[in-house]
Amino acid sequence: MTYVTVEAEIDLSEIDLEDLIEELESRNAYENKTESELYRSLLTIIWQKRRAGNVSYDKELDTLIYDVLGHVI
Repeated sequence: MTYVTVEAEIDLSEIDLEDLIEELESRNAYENKTESELYRSLLTIIWQKRRAGNVSYDKELDTLIYDVLGHVI
């Protein structure tokens, strides 16, 4: 398989945040990260969803709470 690197300008306001997160999860984007990087990624997703408004970030928040504190809500 041949890979090609391209540059593209994308208006992020035109991208559905939920679709982007699902795509990253389907590609195992978090698989090779350290704990610190994973927590930062989860917090970034939560922050982005809060900024977008009307987007639930419960799943990511629950994951972060469980990973850091070991508690299930």
